[in-house]
Amino acid sequence: MANKLLKRTLNSWLASFLSILANNFASLSKALGVLLKIATKAVSTRYGLLLNGRCCIHLDDYSWNQDVGVVTLEGDLNGNLVEHTIKDKWIPFKLTLSGVINSEHIQEDSDFSDIETKSNFDVGLVKSNGIITLIIKTYDDVFVVECNSYKWEYEAPYT
Repeated sequence: MANKLLKRTLNSWLASFLSILANNFASLSKALGVLLKIATKAVSTRYGLLLNGRCCIHLDDYSWNQDVGVVTLEGDLNGNLVEHTIKDKWIPFKLTLSGVINSEHIQEDSDFSDIETKSNFDVGLVKSNGIITLIIKTYDDVFVVECNSYKWEYEAPYT
């Protein structure tokens, strides 16, 4: 299953790789390292890392206002599946992504949903122009968003 954002991201990585080769042929091993170490990095939140597992992020609402380039995700974090555990509690959240260039979501059960990540909230590629690629895994979907910034807001945990 083809995915435009992934293709574009891979093309960007390939362009970076070729640029490194063109600028400094002697550093071939460095260029190969950049290409082969395409990986995500877990991003910490107020509650630490959002641990891998389909049940960590429960999404209630998703919206993308393309006119202003803002994606908003609202729902609850499972307090048992965050690094700084809050046993048997749910943590309401709102995640706002600003300066969004592209946002795609993939059904969790699809062939493409097995994107390997370190946690349920990871950063992938960070481009020189400040655009970051975020990968957010919820119970039902995987979101891949290219944006300038993001902001988490939380409410008091509840049972």
